Amino acid sequence: MDLKNNITLYKLMDYESNEMITLRFPSDNKTFQEFNNRSLHDQETIIKLGTPLLKLGKDRKLTINNEEWGRKSNELRSELRETVETYEKKMKNLKKQIDEIKENNKEKMDNCAKEVRDMEKTKWHSMLESSKEENDKLKTEIERVRNDKWEKLNTQRKEYDDKMELLRKDSKNDSDKKDDEYRKSIAELTDKFKFDDKNKIASNKGKDGEDSVQHFLTMSLPKAEIKDTSQQGGCGDLMIMDASTNIMIEVKNYDSGNVKTSEVTKFKKDMKNNDVTGGIFVSLKKGICNIDDWTISTIDGKPVVYLCNVSADMEKMITAFKIIIKIKQLNIDWTITEKFKMIQDYLKSFTKEKKKQLKIVNTFTKGYKESVEAMDKQLRLFIDNLQS
Repeated sequence: MDLKNNITLYKLMDYESNEMITLRFPSDNKTFQEFNNRSLHDQETIIKLGTPLLKLGKDRKLTINNEEWGRKSNELRSELRETVETYEKKMKNLKKQIDEIKENNKEKMDNCAKEVRDMEKTKWHSMLESSKEENDKLKTEIERVRNDKWEKLNTQRKEYDDKMELLRKDSKNDSDKKDDEYRKSIAELTDKFKFDDKNKIASNKGKDGEDSVQHFLTMSLPKAEIKDTSQQGGCGDLMIMDASTNIMIEVKNYDSGNVKTSEVTKFKKDMKNNDVTGGIFVSLKKGICNIDDWTISTIDGKPVVYLCNVSADMEKMITAFKIIIKIKQLNIDWTITEKFKMIQDYLKSFTKEKKKQLKIVNTFTKGYKESVEAMDKQLRLFIDNLQS
């Protein structure tokens, strides 16, 4: 063999070592190439397995070619054919017997099937009847429970209506009783104010008026604290204190003549000097000089209400209190309004004085009337411009 066309099978040691066997195979054979690429252990395993198999195959090949084996094979084939024929005959006989048995027992089987069907039908019919009876019982029970429920609901509704009617009657009685007490108290206060007390000194009459107003406010505003501040000086006569709201009350109880302007000026000063939400100026029996009843104004951004002849209608104070609370909730900036009112007062005073001077100068002048009308027109135009 040419050395270039061979590959080495084993090469674990030097070629000249006596411990190894060197085998050479053709390098262009794929079987030898695959064998050569395996590990030494795999190659040894292939040789161990291949050698016995090769020997066994050769023995088998020799046996097959043997004439004795052919004869035995024919005998076995003949025996197998006979056995198959025997079993086929037995199968035919058995099938025939089965058909005969079926034919003989057909009527019996039909009777059995009918009996089974009848038994099942009777069984299920009985179960259906039992279920129907149970269902009827349940319907009757449900109807009874429903009737009991409606009877109880009607009873409870009637009891509830009776209790509500009783509560309404009690509430109406309490309300009527309180109204009667309230009207009686108002009547007593009114009679007290109408009582001729000319012989009393002014301070006592003023104190009686303050006490009457305080009593009325205490009854009408149960959640508020009505504090007497007449002795503190510069804080009005009463103070309504409700949560974060403080409203100063000034009470005047004049028998003859309206309340003087000086009292209003003092009230305005007290409003400026106290941290209050608003104020109510009350004249119990008379009016207030230069101020109409229910006049609403502001002092340093604090709303005030002027009330006249309050003894005839004490509820006016409660209405004024609610008005001030509402104005506070609106959170109005009164700065511009107060300045505008100051300008109006100044212009009215200036016009009044100017008219007086013109009257003196032009008493006998034909143009007096035209001058006054022109001044009034200019004043109205100026005020309209300020308002817009």
